[in-house]
Amino acid sequence: MQTNEASKLPPSKNNYVFVTVGSTSFDDLISAVHSTTILKELKQQGYDQVIYQIGRGIFIPKNKNNDIIQVMYFRSKPSIAPYIQNAGLVICHAGVGTVMETLRMKKKVIVVVNPSLMDNHQLEVAAALEEDEHIYLCRSPNNIELVLTKIKDNTPLLPIKDLD
Repeated sequence: MQTNEASKLPPSKNNYVFVTVGSTSFDDLISAVHSTTILKELKQQGYDQVIYQIGRGIFIPKNKNNDIIQVMYFRSKPSIAPYIQNAGLVICHAGVGTVMETLRMKKKVIVVVNPSLMDNHQLEVAAALEEDEHIYLCRSPNNIELVLTKIKDNTPLLPIKDLD
């Protein structure tokens, strides 16, 4: 298994995790998911690949963990919708556009808040969605392992009403 830039099309199977930070950077999220502990947990949950959309980030997921799970990355694409649609799990920043797109597609999603943002309106929206049991909320990249435990324990999410 090798770390490389993701191909033009996402895999068509649902056994991969898609991690997206949007058009900005959120290196803390990418590096937290890329930790050995989290990659091993994702593998134990049945995923065989992680695809990172790293935006303008500096952290590049390297192949140090390639014996655990296949890793690919890209900075941006004209549309990430196919990656979201085909993923078994989406881990995303708390940008409202990305979160709503993921919910429209009825995907299992962990929404990770960037605690370094000054006016963190994203937390308010994400907290409301968590309260209604539509998302798994992760208030800091350091807490991803705890949230993955909820998923492993089969804490179900409720589908959101049609957003269109």
